[in-house]
Amino acid sequence: MAKPGSIIHIFNDSNEMMAFRVPVNGTPFWLVTVLPATELFGSTKPWYLPMALGALAILLLGGIGIVWKGIARNLVLQTRLEESSKREEEILEKNRELHQQITERQRVEMALRESEKRYRDLFDNISDFIFTHDLKGRFLTINAAVSKALGYPPETIIGKSLADFMLPEYQTAFYTQYLPQLKSKGHLSGITLFVSRDGARHYVAFKNSLVEEDGKETYVRGSGGDITARKLAEDELRQSEEHLKTIMDAIHTGVMVIDAETHGILDLNPFALQMIGASREEVIEQPWEKYVTPTGGLIQRRLLTISL
Repeated sequence: MAKPGSIIHIFNDSNEMMAFRVPVNGTPFWLVTVLPATELFGSTKPWYLPMALGALAILLLGGIGIVWKGIARNLVLQTRLEESSKREEEILEKNRELHQQITERQRVEMALRESEKRYRDLFDNISDFIFTHDLKGRFLTINAAVSKALGYPPETIIGKSLADFMLPEYQTAFYTQYLPQLKSKGHLSGITLFVSRDGARHYVAFKNSLVEEDGKETYVRGSGGDITARKLAEDELRQSEEHLKTIMDAIHTGVMVIDAETHGILDLNPFALQMIGASREEVIEQPWEKYVTPTGGLIQRRLLTISL
């Protein structure tokens, strides 16, 4: 059944007819017009037009489809290109950041190497002892001064106990006094004695302290100065003083040691105390003129004064 407002193609034996019908609004009737096809289309077959229109429609739709597909593809490509450009920019930015980080790291590493070089130079060339040891007293690190004084290469000393380079009487004190007191107080100073490979003795005034760091074992940082020459001089002076005192105490002559600037009495022997008739506490630092007069007194009684 034909649709309202449609064109009906009618064939008979002699002519082709084209009927056009249009509904009349508000009525059940149709307005129908019948015309020979030749009047409408001349000699052209009337069905060519629908075919032509259909072909044109197909071409238009196909073209539109192709154009739309191309536009859609271009949009997709443009979107991907923008995303690719954005990613490329992000990659470039990351590369710049990475390059800056690498440059900064290289600068820091170079500064660190320079600092380590200066520290190592100072560490190895300073005359004082610089070392570290663990809580059992074993050397962890040493500088060149320690190696030189003990007479062994560093690889021989590292790992050994400090007590291995001490006299037996110092070894006992090292384990029973030094280590316990250091752990308890956190720091300790004093004088110890090391014995080198050739038997030479080195007195060292040390100052050591515990070092506690997060995630690391506690160790001891130590430093010290070789005071062997001073200690030997002090020992020699003490022995000389003891020898002089022995002589002074033995002779039967009053001997008085006085300060050349203040004239105060610094020391005197027992015979001089007997001559003065006073105790040592009463005489020490008193002016010697108080007990000796140029015209007599103790000078005439064999008193020898020594000015220092």
